[in-house]
Amino acid sequence: MLLSLFPQAGKDIPSITSVSALSTSHNIPLTDVSKESGAPTSIGRITFATLASYLASVIGFKSTSATAGVGYATGAGGAVTQDTNKSTGVTLNKVCGTITMNNASLATATTVAFTLTNSTIAANDVVVISEKSGGTSGAYSIHVGAVAAGSCSIEVRNQSGGSLGEAVVLNFAVIKAVAA
Repeated sequence: MLLSLFPQAGKDIPSITSVSALSTSHNIPLTDVSKESGAPTSIGRITFATLASYLASVIGFKSTSATAGVGYATGAGGAVTQDTNKSTGVTLNKVCGTITMNNASLATATTVAFTLTNSTIAANDVVVISEKSGGTSGAYSIHVGAVAAGSCSIEVRNQSGGSLGEAVVLNFAVIKAVAA
């Protein structure tokens, strides 16, 4: 069965000027257009909320707008804590989340790198990172180094002028991208 979200020929769908105009109870007609002979058959209606939930969970959304926001819903993220020291790699197979670094001491003007192993990262993706909490404000320079399929390098530099032993908490998000 091939479904269409468009009404049958000659029938109008209500004008919708914004997504906020679509309430959770807004009904969208469903039509079976797979029949090779005869007119398409109306098979019912689906609420916008049900359709949006299904699309988000099955295929995800990708914005082609230069101004629309993007983000992840509850359940898309996770958390992981670094063991042993600040160079110990972590594994978190989520598109976003937090990394709590080990509280081992990091000397001033020293950079430490660790690997985030993450099956959601593709070679052309962009991984963004920021400091969430746990560290002295402005004491660290944090950025993502090399990105590869399944992992990226995260580099943290102590620029405070003194040795610090803090369990810095980092936020990260994977932005799906293509090269062409």
